[in-house]
Amino acid sequence: MNGRVYDYNLGRFLSVDPFIQAPGNSQSMNPYSYIMNNPLAGTDPSGYAADIDQDKLEVKVTSQSRTRSAPTGSRIKRDTSRTITATVTDESGKSSNYVYTAARNGSESAFKITPIALKLDNTDLGSKGQVGVGTSGKTKPDMTIKGFDNDRYNKHDQTIIDIVKDINASKADAYGATEDQAKGIPDLDPRLVKAWMIQESGGNDKLSKAAWDVDPLQANAYKLDWDKYKPGLGLKKSEAGAGNLKTNLRAGVIMMVRKGFGISAQPPSNRTSGTFDGFSTALQRYNGRTALTTNGSAYSTNYSNRIMQRYTNINNRMAISLPQPL
Repeated sequence: MNGRVYDYNLGRFLSVDPFIQAPGNSQSMNPYSYIMNNPLAGTDPSGYAADIDQDKLEVKVTSQSRTRSAPTGSRIKRDTSRTITATVTDESGKSSNYVYTAARNGSESAFKITPIALKLDNTDLGSKGQVGVGTSGKTKPDMTIKGFDNDRYNKHDQTIIDIVKDINASKADAYGATEDQAKGIPDLDPRLVKAWMIQESGGNDKLSKAAWDVDPLQANAYKLDWDKYKPGLGLKKSEAGAGNLKTNLRAGVIMMVRKGFGISAQPPSNRTSGTFDGFSTALQRYNGRTALTTNGSAYSTNYSNRIMQRYTNINNRMAISLPQPL
């Protein structure tokens, strides 16, 4: 049958799984594990992909995005893929994050679902724009970050939620984008902003604790980092390292998303042909440190990756420290 042999004494397969079932779940990276180390969640008849009773799952969307591009010879853009990050809780209460991607299959109008461990294509994932809404019916996003769940880190949760909700509701105005550009910017998840804030000023040193209360994204931390676009976001050079929490936080979010269109934080509408390159790239540019580090990657790449890991991995604490420059 060309299947894989399972050793029930070891609790492992004896050969590797050639498929990564769920790229958003770190357990899926172990090619010898059975149902991603959660054998009570279902069965794996083929040895290649878990067969889980979808009716017993609770799915909550944490972010949604889409990619748009124009076919060769055309100026008309259309959706080419749809990506959803969802938190899935099984009947045992164990939660994991999954990345669900649907892509157009050639000239077909329908989206073809990329295989993952869970069959989310038939699950109610919430309508577009309802970040954090799924089958649970809860409208308030889950802001919990593993290892950073205490009064200090949770004190700004509602402020983050309010700012992100306001920005998502009027992307063109908030980011300074054209209407067409705004359609290509995914709704931002407030929990991603919190995971990012932790990377910027979540340390336990005195300076980090002070920054967390005033400018947690370090949007206006240094006078030497001043540019001509900051005044338009309500920032003042004379208030570098200080200022108003809400103003600084909103400015930081807008600056980051603008950098999804290019290195500078100028309004996207200045780049008439510019398209959004994604939050991961935007975070790399926000950090801007290109020096290679001890793991062979640029510092800004490690910075962005760590934020995304903290955001998507709900079961493990992701440390703030990063590999240092050579």
